[in-house]
Amino acid sequence: MKRFVFFGIILCAVSSSAIAQTGCTSSTTPYGNMVFFGIDYSLVRFSYISESAGYAKRVMPEINRLFIMEAKKYDVAKLMKKTVIKIDLDYTNSVADNLIEDHLILNGDYKISADDVQSLIAKYPDSANEGIGLVFVAEQMNKLNQTGSYYVTFFDLKTKKVLTTCRQTGKAGGFGMRNYWAASIYNLMKNWR
Repeated sequence: MKRFVFFGIILCAVSSSAIAQTGCTSSTTPYGNMVFFGIDYSLVRFSYISESAGYAKRVMPEINRLFIMEAKKYDVAKLMKKTVIKIDLDYTNSVADNLIEDHLILNGDYKISADDVQSLIAKYPDSANEGIGLVFVAEQMNKLNQTGSYYVTFFDLKTKKVLTTCRQTGKAGGFGMRNYWAASIYNLMKNWR
């Protein structure tokens, strides 16, 4: 009997992790007109980096600006297979400007939860737009693992209720801090199914 219960628990754990890994694709996430908010760095931590926290903070808006300045490469609508009617980086860039540098760097693993993401989205300003918001909530930029982890988050613009959020990672790489971490978001979008 103990083996049967143990096997049942293992089966449930494996099943739920499989759902979490395969549940977030272009076909299982919301459709409709979307406003893209870029990358929200409110909760991010940089791990195992040699650069200063001040430099990391300055790079964040630069990465977001790539969605405008290099729109062909960082075409979120094309890569994420969604209809994006507007790119609005004002709020996410202002958040990056106000981050406390002492909290940005740690040498270890760091995780946030879907509840953390919902709490963050609830604080977004009211939107004049209707429809769906899309934002990448940055979790950890880990130089040791050469990855950036993000919560790809779809939310109702009016109610600020998260509709879908899933943790995804992208391989980092390139010359200079901006390009290195920008590669992680590009690779995440490029590998989106």
